[in-house]
Amino acid sequence: PSIVLTEVNGSAQAIISVEDIVLEAIDCNDDLTFSFSEDMSLTELAFDCQDLGNVEIMAWVTDESNLTGNCNVTLTVEDPDNLCDFTSAKELKVFNNTVLYQNVPNPVSGSTTIGFELPEASTVQLTIVDINGVVVKQISGAFGEGYNSVFIERIDRRGVLFYTLETNNFTATKKMVIKD
Repeated sequence: PSIVLTEVNGSAQAIISVEDIVLEAIDCNDDLTFSFSEDMSLTELAFDCQDLGNVEIMAWVTDESNLTGNCNVTLTVEDPDNLCDFTSAKELKVFNNTVLYQNVPNPVSGSTTIGFELPEASTVQLTIVDINGVVVKQISGAFGEGYNSVFIERIDRRGVLFYTLETNNFTATKKMVIKD
């Protein structure tokens, strides 16, 4: 099956329910329960621009006797309106939120890049701390609207670190692992 990304609350996404996928694939009776998780609690999945192309998900089914089984389903996430094209998105004002991305690569061996999206030019502070909250590196500066990135040459710590992006009205933190 295919799902199409649409603009929802300022971003490109699609939300599907388990019924959208499973009931289309099999002819079933009313005594079956479907989910996207083995404990049967997850009945919806959300997809965004990072999921474009083929995505494999697992669907779970439980019958009236509590027998559980699963199967893999391949979905195709499509973007026919080019909402994920940052040039088009900027023109459409689809991506109007600040976003902090996961550093690449992670785990880090040597250098890494931390990316973020700004709805407008802003002063940004990026702080990297160790698990004890000790500041390892701090970068401040003015960055433009849209996608920005900070290249970190080398970090003289090992293990788990946290990085926080702060603007006047946004704060987000992510984790990175330094392996050598």
